Order: sequence, then C-alpha cells, then structure tokens
Amino acid sequence: MLAVSTLVTSTLVMASGASAAAEPPDGQSQFTAAASCWEIKQNTPSAQDGVYWLVTPTLKAPEQFYCDMTTDGGGWVLIGRGREGWRNTYEGLGTTAQVRSVVNGPDAFQPRQLSSQVIDGLLDGRRVDQVPDGIRLRRAMNTGGTQWQEARFNFANRDRWVWTFPAEHRVGSFRFGTTTGSGGQTSSFGTNQQFNRVITTKTQAQGWTAGWAFGSLVSGSTSPTSYLWSNSIGTGQARPFTQVFLRPRLKLEDLDFPDVPDAGSPAEELPGIIENGVLPQPWGVAGRANGSTSELATEVQDFVQIGDYVYVAGNFRWVQRNAAGAGRVEQSYLAAFHVDTGEWISGFRPTFNNQVKALAVLPDGRLIAGGEFSQVNGSTARGMVALNPTTGATDSSWHVDMENRLTSGFLSVRSLSVKGDWLYAGGAFTHMSGGSVSSPIYARSGARFSVANGTPDANWNPNFDGTAVDIDASDDGSRLYAAGYFGHSNGEPALRAAAVRTVAGAPLATPAWTPTWSRPADRTNYQQAIRESGDRVWVGGAEHSVFSFSTATFDRLSGNITKAGGDFQAMAVVDGVVYAGCHCDDWNYSNAFFWPGVGTDWTQADKIGWVSAWDSESGDVIPDFNPIMRTDRGHGAWGIFGDSNGTVWIGGDFISGLNASGGNQWVGGFARFAQRDTTAPSAPSNLGGQRIDNDTVRLSWQASSSSNVEYELMRGGQVIFVTPDTTLEVPSAAGDDDRFFVRAVDSTGNRSASTTVLDLSDPLPPEPGVLVEYGSDWSWRYETAAVNANWAQPGFNASSWNEGPAILGFGSTAVETNIDVPSGQTRPLAAYFRHEFDVDDADAISSFDLETWADDGVVVYVNGEEAGRWNMPSGTITGGTYATAAPRTNTARANPVTVTIPGDVLEDGTNVVAAEVHLNYRSTPDVSFDLSLTENESEVPPPTAPAATATVQGENQVLLEWEDPDDEAVVKHRIIRDGATDVDVDMPELSYLVEGLQPDTEYSWEIVAVDGFGRTSEPAVVSARTDEGEPPPPEPVVLVEKGADWSWRYESAAVDAEWAQPGFNASSWNEGPAVLGWGSASIETNIDVPSGETRPLAAYFRHEFDVDDPEALDELEMLTRADDGVVVYVNGEEIGRWNMPSGTITGGTYATAAPRTNTAVNNPVTVTLPADVLVEGTNVVAAEVHLNYRSTPDISFDLGLGTAQ
Repeated sequence: MLAVSTLVTSTLVMASGASAAAEPPDGQSQFTAAASCWEIKQNTPSAQDGVYWLVTPTLKAPEQFYCDMTTDGGGWVLIGRGREGWRNTYEGLGTTAQVRSVVNGPDAFQPRQLSSQVIDGLLDGRRVDQVPDGIRLRRAMNTGGTQWQEARFNFANRDRWVWTFPAEHRVGSFRFGTTTGSGGQTSSFGTNQQFNRVITTKTQAQGWTAGWAFGSLVSGSTSPTSYLWSNSIGTGQARPFTQVFLRPRLKLEDLDFPDVPDAGSPAEELPGIIENGVLPQPWGVAGRANGSTSELATEVQDFVQIGDYVYVAGNFRWVQRNAAGAGRVEQSYLAAFHVDTGEWISGFRPTFNNQVKALAVLPDGRLIAGGEFSQVNGSTARGMVALNPTTGATDSSWHVDMENRLTSGFLSVRSLSVKGDWLYAGGAFTHMSGGSVSSPIYARSGARFSVANGTPDANWNPNFDGTAVDIDASDDGSRLYAAGYFGHSNGEPALRAAAVRTVAGAPLATPAWTPTWSRPADRTNYQQAIRESGDRVWVGGAEHSVFSFSTATFDRLSGNITKAGGDFQAMAVVDGVVYAGCHCDDWNYSNAFFWPGVGTDWTQADKIGWVSAWDSESGDVIPDFNPIMRTDRGHGAWGIFGDSNGTVWIGGDFISGLNASGGNQWVGGFARFAQRDTTAPSAPSNLGGQRIDNDTVRLSWQASSSSNVEYELMRGGQVIFVTPDTTLEVPSAAGDDDRFFVRAVDSTGNRSASTTVLDLSDPLPPEPGVLVEYGSDWSWRYETAAVNANWAQPGFNASSWNEGPAILGFGSTAVETNIDVPSGQTRPLAAYFRHEFDVDDADAISSFDLETWADDGVVVYVNGEEAGRWNMPSGTITGGTYATAAPRTNTARANPVTVTIPGDVLEDGTNVVAAEVHLNYRSTPDVSFDLSLTENESEVPPPTAPAATATVQGENQVLLEWEDPDDEAVVKHRIIRDGATDVDVDMPELSYLVEGLQPDTEYSWEIVAVDGFGRTSEPAVVSARTDEGEPPPPEPVVLVEKGADWSWRYESAAVDAEWAQPGFNASSWNEGPAVLGWGSASIETNIDVPSGETRPLAAYFRHEFDVDDPEALDELEMLTRADDGVVVYVNGEEIGRWNMPSGTITGGTYATAAPRTNTAVNNPVTVTLPADVLVEGTNVVAAEVHLNYRSTPDISFDLGLGTAQ
C-alpha cells in the first residue's frame, strides 16, 4: 500500500471544471420552473400553497401560477376562480396574473379565468379528458365561506380546453365529496337538486349570470360579500364562490422540448385573426329609416371600400357620435366613413327612399348600390343605382332599371358581385333594362350587367324560382355561387344553393350539387350567405348552419350548427379566414350537421357571439375570435367586410361591444375589429457570454430593433428565462449542454428568429495541477460475474466496459450516470471504475492529493497500487465483500476524504486511477462515486500557527478565538479535539463557539490554519474547563421498540374475548416483525388474506414485555398510527382509539376513515400514560386495527412504548 496521509473534511469543494448536479425543479424561479404543480410537490413534499413557476413546450416560456399543495396530496394548479359572471369565451377572463394574485375572499369574487390556450399549455397539449384527476371544483357551501365542497368531474370526450360548460359536453363521471355518479352534461349534472349538483347555464332569475351553481333548492344571499350568491332572496341555483383546479401529472424530464439547430430557430408568427375587442368608434349609425323592425330591415347590411372611404349600407336613419345621439345627422340608408379613423365623411350625402341592401365597386371606381329603393337623390332609380363615390350624386352614365313582375311585385336587390366585365346581381326581381338595352329583358332572381354601362346580358339567366339572398363570383370567373330561397335553376334542382356557370345560358356546374341541409324534412332550409375560398365554397343559413363543400365534387367537407342560436346571414373571407355572422349568441358545434338535435359526434363546442371565424383551408373553427357585443333586437350580423388595412367591419343591429381593455363601448350599427399583430419582432443579435465559473454563465446580446419586446433565453429548445434586459447571469446546466439562444417576443406572442447558438457547454479548463477533475468520464462495470484480477492495472483493456460521466451510481438526484441493474435483478456488491490520464513530466510532481468519498465503501488504486480504503474491512477485498457502513449519498459527499500520495507513483505518459465501490447491503437506497487528483506544490511554505485563546461561556460552551493570520493563502481554520476534526471555519471568521460540552470538564483543542492547497500550520493548543452544571436527565427507557416482533391474528372467526388480557395464551397466533399490514413498501410482515378471499374487518396484535420496577419509571409515551382505525390496550385496559366510533368495538366494526399508509405514518398518534398502568413482571400491549372498507388499498401497524423524552 502507498504511503499516504489521510484527511477527512466536512465540506466538499468541487474541483475546477466541475459543476454541481442540477437540482430537481422546485418552481421557485424561472430557472427552476417545473412542468406542473404536481411535479413540484413530488420533488418537494414540504411545498406550501402559493405561486410557482411552470413551463411546458406548449406554454413556450415559464409563467407563474397558483398551486394548491395541500388538498388530496397537493399539486393542483388554479385555472379560474370567482362567484357569478363567469365567461364562456376561449380567451377566459382577465390575465394569468389576475388569476394567481387573489385566490380567495370577496376580492376574488369577480371571476378570473385562464385563457384556454394557457390551460392547454399547462396540459402540454394533452387531451382534457385524459387528465388523471379530472376537473376539481372547490365550492363554498354557505354565505360566510366557512364550509366547502370538493367536487370532481371529467369529460366523456374532450381534446382541447374550452370554457363552454353550458354547452352539451357529456360528463363521464363525477364526485361530490364521497358521493359518486356518472352521466349528464356539463350544463347540469349531479345526484340531487341541492349541493350535489353543478349547473352552468344562465337564467333570467339569476340575472343572466354564469357560474358553478348548486341545484334549484339552494339559494344564496344578495350581499356583495356573500360566498353563496343569488340575484334575489330565495332564488334557487345559487352561485357559490368557486375555485377550478386541474392536476396535470407532468414531469419536466418527460416533456419533449424542440431541438434547436446551431443556426437557431425560425420566427414564429401567430396565425391571422382579428382581435376580440372593438376599435374606437367616433361615428356610427342608428334608427330604422323605413320604420320596419324586421330582421330583414336591420340597420347595417353591407360594406364596400373605394380609396379611403368605407361605405356602409342598410336601413339606418342617422349617423351620430354616441348612443345619446351627439352630432346626429340624418343620412339614411347609405353613408361613408374614413377607412383609417372611422370618421364620418360629411361630403358624401346621397338620399334614398328605402333600404340599401348591397354595394359593389365597378373597375373604374364607381359605387353601385342595390336594394329596395325606387328613388335616389330625388329621381327614379328602381333597385340599383350608380353613384359618385365622393359626393353620392347619381351617375347617369351607368343606369339600370329593375322590376319584379311576379304577383307580389316586391323588388329587392339583395347581393352584388363584380368579376371581370360583369356585375352580378341576386335578389327578388324578374326584369331589367339599362345601358344599350331599353326594353326590359327577363332574368329571374339573378342577372348580370356590363360594368361599362349597365347593359344586362340577355343570354345569361339562372332563372331561380325563389329569391337569391347572396351571391359570390368565383375567383376564376367561371361560376357564380348563389344562396337563397330557391329550389331550382332553369328547372334543374338547386336546393337553396347553386353553382351557376358564367357561360351563355347560365347552366349549373357539374357534378350536380345536391346538398343535405340541417333539417332535410323542413320545407324552408333557406340559405343566406355564400362565399368561395380556395377549393371550398361556404354556405350559411337555416337552420343555424355553416357548411363547406368541395368546389370540385360538391361533397360536404365540414359542418357547423349553432345551438341555441340562429340562422347565418352574412359571410366574408378575409386573409384566409372565413367570418360568418348570425343571430346567435351561444354555442357553435363543429362537425355537427343537423338541428335541433346535434347528436354526440360533434368534435367542438365553442362560444359564438353573433359572428365566428373558420380556417378557410381546414374548415376548423378558430376559437380565438370571441367578440362580446350587444344588439338592439337580437338580429345579429348582416354584413361583414375586410378593408385594405385588414380591419374587419361587422354590421347589423349592434349597439355596444367590449373593447381591447375590457370596457363596454357604443358601436352604432357596426363594429370594427383590427387584425391581430402577426408580425414577428426583429431578432436580437450578437449573443455572447462566458463562464464566470462552472456554476454560472454571464450572457449579453444586442437588442431587437422592435419596441415593447422581451427576450426569451433558451437552453437547447427550452425557454429558461424571460427578461426585458439584454444581460443576464444564468445557472449552468450542470452537466448538460449549455447551448444558448435568445429570441424576442412581443406582447401578442409573436416570436422572432433566434440568435445562432452560443455553446458554453465546455467547462472551464482545469486549473494548473489538476490531474483528474470531478465530473470526468469513467469506464465502469457493475456485474455479478467476478472482475478480471488485473482490472486496476495500467495495461488492462476496459474497452468492453460501459462509459459515462461522474457522478456515477444510483438513487440520488446528484447522479449523472445511473449504473443500477434493472428492477427485479439482484444487485452485485461491487462496482468498478477506471479513468486514464496523461502526465508529461512525472518527476516534476512531488506529491498529489486524491479526494473522493465513501458511499457506501470505496477502495482506490493509482497505477494498480492501493491508495486507500474507507468504510471497508481490512484484508483481501473481493466482489463479495460488504462495506462496513451505509451512509446516504448527501452525507458521504459532505464528508469527503483526501489522501496525499507521493508523486513517484506516477509515470510519464498514461496513468490510471481505479476504484471499487462496495454496498453495505444489496437494497441500499443510494450509491455514488466521483474522484479528483490534484498536484501539490511543495515549494510554497505552509501557513504559520495562529495565536488563539479559549474562553469559558458557561457549563456547556467554550468560545475559541484566534488572530487574523494576515496571510491570503489561508482559507480556513481547523478545530481539532482529541485528534479529530471538530469543524472547519472558513475565512474571514476568526472565532468558533463550541457547544454541547459536559459541565465541569477539562477540554483541549488544536487550532490549525489551512491554506487553499490543504496544507496546515503547526497547531495552536488551547485548554479550558467548563463551569459546573446540573446533573443530566435520566436516559429514556424503551419498553417496546418500533419494529418489534408481534403475535397477530387476522381471521374471520370472532377473537377470544380475553385476547388483550395479560394471561391470554396467543401461542396459536402468527408472529412477525412490525411493520405489519399490506399494500405499502414499508411492510415487513404481510397479513393479507389470499386473493379472492373476503377480508375480515379487524386484525389483532399482542406484544409482551417485562418491567422490573414500574415505580422507578416516569410517565410513559406511546407512539403508533391509525391505518385505517386502531384501538390500543395496556394490560387489558383501553388507552385510546383513533379513527374508530364510540361504543363497543367488535370484529365487525368499521374504521371511520381510510387514510393511505403514507398519510397515517406522517400523522402519528402519540399518547402519554402514567407508569402505574404497568405491573412488575410481564406486561402486554395489544391493539386491534380495523378497516374502513374491505378493499382498502393498504393498512399498517407498528407501536413504540417507553418513558417520555
């Protein structure tokens, strides 16, 4: 064995180039964000309720959320809270910060709900119906908020999150407290009309407010501070203050963050959609000019744009500035507004005598109006007119005269569409003249006119047998799509929708379009809106439907039904998004095709507020768009238009809407919605940085040129920090790749391209003199077969061994390379490790230090020579040798060993350090290994001895003090007593209080200075005698140890009545050590009955112990657990019962609770007893453990008894 000196130190100093192992995510900072509240609770069982950082790939970046860490094991994330006034929109209500900031009390009564997108992020895109613990409701049961109900339910079928609980979502199962059930819909489910019910629908009696209401027999208070609220006293379906939680069981290590190549990540831009908030409205329209209140006479019905003007058509009477009529001007039926500001254009002043229902723009810029008028600007103009777009004056150079010669005679031009050389018209008419045609020609309900002069085409007549409500010329000009009340075109079937070719004769396109509408047997099923977009044609109308069809085959591709809702009546395609409006303000069911019964095969139920949006390519609803608007008469949207800015104008009988800040705003007939920002900010650049040390990295970058951005710092593909700054210090990844990227993100969520990679993965180069650093790569072997006898020699070939970075081992979060065998296999007792290192000039190294730790035991060799062993026996070591101790990894690492080894053991070239780590027992919970070798520089003189004193501080303490060494090399002072180190005191501390000493005792200490190389000074010796003190208290007496052997009986037959008495003969009972029971890993003796047999409700346990002199004992203390329930006796006398009913206990008595074993162990039962319960000689303690129910998953029993501490 090498000649060495051994030094045991109390702290572990990582060698240069090593970094501390990554800690499990605890959610305390962005850097330590966890995947879920549940993961935090698993990693930190002591975590308390509060706000924590969470991150998933779908969330994109760390964000703070409120976690309930108490209820049912903890790990619940709060997604919403409030009393009455919950919203059903996709975007939720309020901000994420508002949800987490106030979670209970009257200040939390106003509902706040996370957006559906954020909730899907918390689930990392997983299905809602697969969340293991379902949806949790915590509801107040009284007005004072002192009683609460815990309810759980889950969806029968739900992929993404929605807040549309009043819709027809099917409930899988539910639970109210201990009452369970299944079925129903999220609008109403439960087992009674009291507290065991959830109702989410709005009612007039409750002021049309939404919430998580109880049944009709539960009413609340009208007080604003009541936790249980009703709109009026005695009104049922009270709205309780409710918290909504989810418990996604996600772990960060299981999530799939994207890989980012060295070139960086591309920009991420949100898909185009308009904002939910209405734009400021300087002017609007009001009144019904023709006096009709019919939905067919709604205030606003169509829009077009020419230059900077947007023209608004309908049945309005005035333009005005607000709901009160400020600035009111009578400008009926048609008005113009500035496209950018919404200001009314006062110079455009045409006059009409009836509704303007349709607008179009000719290629030369003239404005065409169609409708039900017969006079324009004081002159005759039936159904259609051309206007000067600046003044509104009639343009007589383009003239059309429309007629309806059917019996009804009602003339209405409902829709206009321009394509190529033609202006197409749809409506209720039969004849028309104009341009070069002075005699009327026949074209029923559909016609086209020359854009040059208005001449009707006598060779093109679709001849619809009913009104064409809406038309749309195809993009390629080959078809005119029409929707309306008709059933035929030129005698050919065309049920409410048609694709008419634009060639002479107006034949229908092929193949035949034979749609099935939402009420096939209904005689109406009229359709009112139609638009082509790409390879789909979209149709909306009655009953309550929006369908899309293939333009090639006319097969139906998608279906949407609103319920409760109304017919669709307006449509527009803006930037690839189909917007469709209706008189509906409830739910849109995707992939539903019939009304009124939508069935159960629909895939989504989203909120619709008079208008909704669909992706024109996929046909999927875009749930992000959920405007909140009020109407005058519930007629909804009748006109939709996208202007040159991308702003969408939606018209109907709207009177107000919520703006971007959530305030209610007057809109006056129409509302404008700006496009959501979909432009990524400019990218930051010049990401640079350096390691401060192997635990910390400092980064900086050049800012984005875009304003109002923050920066997302990514390690690999995971965002680890969000900051407005351009410099940052970051914890190292501790053994993982430190590949950094930075990107900018704006307030909407658009993300710039990232910088190229900054790779700081390489640790700092080792300081001079480091031969082997902590965290190095090692060859390792952990197998049952015997190792080769030469395994530690320099020439041994270890190419067949495994390789991995230190720390190596198992059972600790510090481990980088797990060497454990698969579950179920027998662990070998020894693991072997090798690491080769090069030395250029071995003669220049006079000595070097080896530092490692023993976990459990370790033997280390350098070039085949043993350098030392720790926690190992003397003599020959084999693969079957057990370690002599079993420290936990944290303890072992905190107590490393240092060995100084002569340099002559080294050779020029390749050297090898090897180690074998031995287990103290095969099921040891953790084992670990790492090692460093560091040169000594003996030419530097050691520190000088300090000047020290010892001052008595009473009977148990002595204060040791020493002078400042005035030597920068000194890093600490070591306190040694009786030849062993008491403690190392780091500089600049110059004193140490020794505690826990015995009174009236002489003590002596050596104090040595230690430099950064581990060398020590000569000792300063100080002595002191402590003061006299009180005699020590007597040692506690253990009468029954935890884990003792017990006699036990677990049978269905009744137990003998004397079973707990001292004289009872239990020789026929079973015996075994505690813990006794089943269902838990801590069980030593399994008492469960064989599978299939009925479990008895009670198990019985006895343990006898001897007492020589009971009078010599102080009061006693007993410690046990109640799992499920327990009654304990000493010498036949009951001393207590827990989780058990009062009265006589029999073998058929049920426990009153069913805690899990871990919970019971963490909540032990402690009882103090007088010593006179014992007798001299043999005593007996007995217990009966009862089940709460026969299929309880686990029970357990153990008991300790002794004198009180």
